[in-house]
Amino acid sequence: MTRGAGWRFLDLGRRIERGISVAQAILGVMTGPMTQAEAGLRLALELCDSTNAYLQRYAADARFARALEFVLAERTNPRGLLFQLDRIRNHLEAQANHGGAQVEPGPVLALIAKLEHYPLEALDPDEALLPFLEWVAGELMGLSDAITRAFFTHVASACLVGYSGHPALAELEA
Repeated sequence: MTRGAGWRFLDLGRRIERGISVAQAILGVMTGPMTQAEAGLRLALELCDSTNAYLQRYAADARFARALEFVLAERTNPRGLLFQLDRIRNHLEAQANHGGAQVEPGPVLALIAKLEHYPLEALDPDEALLPFLEWVAGELMGLSDAITRAFFTHVASACLVGYSGHPALAELEA
């Protein structure tokens, strides 16, 4: 596919959905009992399609905080959250350079800044990330809504015009 406006929206949507799914996958793992942190860790890596890349880099060093950092804040992990946010920012900035309707990248820049400075390496397996990850998922959903409002037209709801043959429809016309 050529890398035009259509591809940009397709990839932008894919990046937003992947970012939401990474946040929700980690949320799902974190809501379980922390005594199962190692199993949750493996599941999180698998759900984020990052197991092979993680094992290649850290060779069986399955520390909870390191895996969280790899899935959430590793800029070179193509399935990680920070990687998705970088690509979303790039798409929004490229769209702004083409003129016309645009969505400000401010919320994405805020997400990137908070994620870069979030103390993932200092977390214990029993410390909850829930509010942060819920905020990230909510911000990405809001961004999706803002893109929809800015770039896609919506048709008003249909109305019945000129049909009076059916008694049930006559009540609607009155």
